[in-house]
Amino acid sequence: MTRFCRDCSCPLSGTNCYDKVRNICKTCHKKNVSKRREVLQSKGLCVLCPRPAEEGSPTCADCKKRNLQRYYNNKGAYTSQQRERRQRLKLEALVAYGGAICTCCAERHTEFLTIDHINEDGAAHRRQLALDRGWNTDARSMAGSQMYFWLKQNNYPSGFRVLCFNCNFAKSHGGCPHERERATIAQETGT
Repeated sequence: MTRFCRDCSCPLSGTNCYDKVRNICKTCHKKNVSKRREVLQSKGLCVLCPRPAEEGSPTCADCKKRNLQRYYNNKGAYTSQQRERRQRLKLEALVAYGGAICTCCAERHTEFLTIDHINEDGAAHRRQLALDRGWNTDARSMAGSQMYFWLKQNNYPSGFRVLCFNCNFAKSHGGCPHERERATIAQETGT
Protein backbone atom coordinates (compact mmCIF):
# COMPACT_ATOMS: atom_id res chain seq x y z
CA MET A 1 0.00 0.00 0.00
CA THR A 2 1.39 3.37 -1.03
CA ARG A 3 1.32 6.18 1.50
CA PHE A 4 0.97 9.85 0.55
CA CYS A 5 2.19 13.09 2.11
CA ARG A 6 -0.52 14.72 4.23
CA ASP A 7 0.37 18.19 2.86
CA CYS A 8 1.22 17.81 -0.83
CA SER A 9 -0.18 14.32 -1.53
CA CYS A 10 3.01 13.10 -3.20
CA PRO A 11 3.75 9.37 -2.78
CA LEU A 12 6.07 8.62 0.14
CA SER A 13 9.04 6.38 -0.56
CA GLY A 14 12.16 5.55 1.44
CA THR A 15 14.08 8.52 0.03
CA ASN A 16 11.59 11.36 0.45
CA CYS A 17 10.26 10.65 3.95
CA TYR A 18 11.96 10.50 7.33
CA ASP A 19 10.37 7.35 8.75
CA LYS A 20 7.31 5.13 8.55
CA VAL A 21 5.46 6.98 11.29
CA ARG A 22 5.23 10.52 9.87
CA ASN A 23 3.01 10.91 6.82
CA ILE A 24 4.86 13.91 5.45
CA CYS A 25 7.56 14.25 2.80
CA LYS A 26 10.92 15.85 3.61
CA THR A 27 10.15 18.97 1.55
CA CYS A 28 6.87 19.70 3.34
CA HIS A 29 8.41 18.90 6.72
CA LYS A 30 11.22 21.41 6.09
CA LYS A 31 8.68 24.07 5.04
CA ASN A 32 6.63 23.47 8.20
CA VAL A 33 9.71 23.68 10.42
CA SER A 34 10.80 26.92 8.71
CA LYS A 35 7.35 28.47 9.18
CA ARG A 36 7.32 27.45 12.85
CA ARG A 37 10.79 28.94 13.39
CA GLU A 38 9.78 32.22 11.69
CA VAL A 39 6.63 32.55 13.83
CA LEU A 40 8.51 31.85 17.06
CA GLN A 41 11.36 34.19 16.14
CA SER A 42 8.97 37.01 15.20
CA LYS A 43 7.43 36.71 18.69
CA GLY A 44 10.87 36.83 20.35
CA LEU A 45 10.65 33.20 21.45
CA CYS A 46 13.23 30.44 21.25
CA VAL A 47 12.93 28.49 17.98
CA LEU A 48 13.43 25.20 19.85
CA CYS A 49 11.16 25.74 22.83
CA PRO A 50 8.47 28.36 23.64
CA ARG A 51 10.59 30.27 26.19
CA PRO A 52 11.85 33.83 25.59
CA ALA A 53 14.96 33.92 23.39
CA GLU A 54 18.18 35.67 24.33
CA GLU A 55 18.76 39.13 22.88
CA GLY A 56 20.09 38.80 19.31
CA SER A 57 19.83 35.00 19.33
CA PRO A 58 17.18 32.65 17.93
CA THR A 59 17.42 30.41 21.02
CA CYS A 60 17.12 30.72 24.79
CA ALA A 61 20.10 30.25 27.12
CA ASP A 62 19.11 26.70 28.08
CA CYS A 63 18.73 25.52 24.47
CA LYS A 64 21.99 27.20 23.50
CA LYS A 65 23.79 25.44 26.36
CA ARG A 66 22.19 22.09 25.46
CA ASN A 67 23.15 22.50 21.78
CA LEU A 68 26.75 23.38 22.65
CA GLN A 69 26.99 20.38 24.95
CA ARG A 70 25.59 18.10 22.22
CA TYR A 71 28.12 19.57 19.76
CA TYR A 72 31.10 19.02 22.08
CA ASN A 73 29.95 15.49 22.90
CA ASN A 74 29.74 14.64 19.18
CA LYS A 75 32.35 16.99 17.71
CA GLY A 76 34.02 14.29 15.61
CA ALA A 77 30.76 13.29 13.94
CA TYR A 78 29.77 16.92 13.27
CA THR A 79 33.20 17.67 11.83
CA SER A 80 33.17 14.69 9.47
CA GLN A 81 29.58 15.48 8.36
CA GLN A 82 30.55 19.06 7.54
CA ARG A 83 33.68 17.91 5.68
CA GLU A 84 31.56 15.51 3.59
CA ARG A 85 28.99 18.24 2.93
CA ARG A 86 31.71 20.66 1.74
CA GLN A 87 33.26 18.00 -0.51
CA ARG A 88 29.85 17.16 -1.98
CA LEU A 89 29.13 20.85 -2.68
CA LYS A 90 32.51 21.25 -4.37
CA LEU A 91 32.07 18.16 -6.52
CA GLU A 92 28.58 19.26 -7.59
CA ALA A 93 29.98 22.66 -8.63
CA LEU A 94 32.87 21.07 -10.53
CA VAL A 95 30.50 18.75 -12.39
CA ALA A 96 28.15 21.66 -13.20
CA TYR A 97 31.03 23.55 -14.83
CA GLY A 98 32.26 20.77 -17.09
CA GLY A 99 33.55 18.08 -14.77
CA ALA A 100 36.36 17.58 -12.29
CA ILE A 101 39.15 18.53 -14.68
CA CYS A 102 41.15 21.75 -15.07
CA THR A 103 40.20 23.44 -18.35
CA CYS A 104 43.78 24.65 -18.76
CA CYS A 105 46.12 21.79 -17.81
CA ALA A 106 43.73 18.81 -17.43
CA GLU A 107 44.54 18.26 -13.72
CA ARG A 108 42.05 15.71 -12.35
CA HIS A 109 42.69 15.57 -8.59
CA THR A 110 39.68 17.26 -7.02
CA GLU A 111 41.83 18.43 -4.10
CA PHE A 112 43.69 20.69 -6.55
CA LEU A 113 40.64 22.04 -8.39
CA THR A 114 38.65 25.20 -7.78
CA ILE A 115 36.10 27.43 -9.49
CA ASP A 116 37.48 30.42 -11.39
CA HIS A 117 35.75 33.69 -12.28
CA ILE A 118 36.38 33.90 -16.04
CA ASN A 119 36.22 37.73 -16.05
CA GLU A 120 38.87 37.95 -13.29
CA ASP A 121 36.45 39.75 -10.96
CA GLY A 122 36.40 37.10 -8.23
CA ALA A 123 37.53 39.26 -5.31
CA ALA A 124 35.04 42.03 -6.12
CA HIS A 125 32.24 39.48 -6.62
CA ARG A 126 32.93 37.69 -3.32
CA ARG A 127 33.23 41.03 -1.49
CA GLN A 128 29.83 42.10 -2.87
CA LEU A 129 28.25 38.79 -1.86
CA ALA A 130 29.61 39.20 1.68
CA LEU A 131 28.20 42.75 1.86
CA ASP A 132 24.84 41.52 0.50
CA ARG A 133 24.69 39.07 3.40
CA GLY A 134 25.39 41.88 5.86
CA TRP A 135 28.87 40.63 6.71
CA ASN A 136 31.40 43.31 7.49
CA THR A 137 34.37 41.34 6.21
CA ASP A 138 36.70 40.97 3.27
CA ALA A 139 36.29 38.82 0.16
CA ARG A 140 37.86 35.75 1.78
CA SER A 141 34.71 35.12 3.83
CA MET A 142 32.85 34.04 0.67
CA ALA A 143 35.55 31.66 -0.56
CA GLY A 144 35.47 27.88 -0.71
CA SER A 145 32.31 26.13 0.43
CA GLN A 146 30.43 29.43 0.85
CA MET A 147 31.05 30.15 -2.84
CA TYR A 148 30.08 26.61 -3.89
CA PHE A 149 26.85 26.97 -1.92
CA TRP A 150 26.10 30.33 -3.58
CA LEU A 151 26.71 28.80 -7.01
CA LYS A 152 24.29 25.97 -6.21
CA GLN A 153 21.62 28.35 -4.88
CA ASN A 154 21.89 30.39 -8.09
CA ASN A 155 21.68 27.35 -10.42
CA TYR A 156 25.35 27.53 -11.41
CA PRO A 157 25.34 30.77 -13.44
CA SER A 158 27.65 31.33 -16.41
CA GLY A 159 30.94 33.20 -16.04
CA PHE A 160 32.74 30.47 -14.11
CA ARG A 161 34.98 27.54 -15.04
CA VAL A 162 37.07 24.82 -13.41
CA LEU A 163 40.79 25.50 -12.95
CA CYS A 164 43.42 23.97 -10.72
CA PHE A 165 44.81 26.24 -8.01
CA ASN A 166 48.12 26.62 -9.90
CA CYS A 167 46.49 27.79 -13.12
CA ASN A 168 44.09 30.04 -11.21
CA PHE A 169 46.92 31.65 -9.25
CA ALA A 170 49.14 32.03 -12.33
CA LYS A 171 46.26 33.59 -14.29
CA SER A 172 46.15 36.49 -11.85
CA HIS A 173 49.95 36.84 -11.74
CA GLY A 174 51.01 37.43 -15.32
CA GLY A 175 49.10 34.67 -17.04
CA CYS A 176 49.18 30.90 -16.92
CA PRO A 177 52.32 29.32 -18.45
CA HIS A 178 50.17 26.64 -20.08
CA GLU A 179 48.35 29.31 -22.09
CA ARG A 180 51.66 30.95 -23.08
CA GLU A 181 53.02 27.57 -24.19
CA ARG A 182 49.92 26.88 -26.28
CA ALA A 183 50.15 30.36 -27.85
CA THR A 184 53.83 29.81 -28.72
CA ILE A 185 53.11 26.41 -30.28
CA ALA A 186 50.19 27.86 -32.24
CA GLN A 187 52.44 30.66 -33.56
CA GLU A 188 55.16 28.20 -34.59
CA THR A 189 52.76 25.89 -36.38
CA GLY A 190 50.77 28.75 -37.89
CA THR A 191 47.38 27.62 -36.59
